[in-house]
Amino acid sequence: MNALSSFFQVSPEIIMGFLSNILTILLLLALSYFCLKGLKRISGVFEARHHISAPFVHFFHSVFKWLVLAGTLLLILQQVGIKLNSLWTILSAATAMVAIGFVAVWSVLSNFLCTLMLIIFHPFRIGDDIEVIDPAMTSGISGNVRNINLMFTSLYSLDPNTGTPVVTRIPNNLFFQKILRMKTGNNTFSLDKQLFEKTSLLNRAGRDGKNPIP
Repeated sequence: MNALSSFFQVSPEIIMGFLSNILTILLLLALSYFCLKGLKRISGVFEARHHISAPFVHFFHSVFKWLVLAGTLLLILQQVGIKLNSLWTILSAATAMVAIGFVAVWSVLSNFLCTLMLIIFHPFRIGDDIEVIDPAMTSGISGNVRNINLMFTSLYSLDPNTGTPVVTRIPNNLFFQKILRMKTGNNTFSLDKQLFEKTSLLNRAGRDGKNPIP
């Protein structure tokens, strides 16, 4: 009986605070839901219009989905009274360490960012013949684009002296430092479709009689 009496004697401020927290949590969940729905719709539009291939869309959709869910969870924990000061301190320290690591390996980060730029601006496709030359227009590296990953683009060519097949792997950031000369190939593939493949799509489609490139 005493417990029941104590329950009804709870101050209105506590009840209003509790209801306010519940409402805030519901709003956060609704906002998270609509963000994920909107992200899925936008991704579907890009995929349907063939601006971005399915593997590329699924990769970034997964990344952003987990970011939204993690942010929502942290905000909900803060609403229920869990102090996140120490957690934010740990996250800040970890972010700082990651940033320092990125500076230390800037060439790796540069290649990754340049890969995204290649996919967005698509200066060439898998199957095109390209030549990377210096601004002085001196002779450069040339070959047929056969593969791409987050670090390198693989070019197929024949050794001028022996005629043997040669694979040249060019760091992706080099394409933004040199002049690029390109000749369009036949039955080509976009870079984003090739990016998450283990072997060249040209080999898989049987469109290339040359030696396969991993």
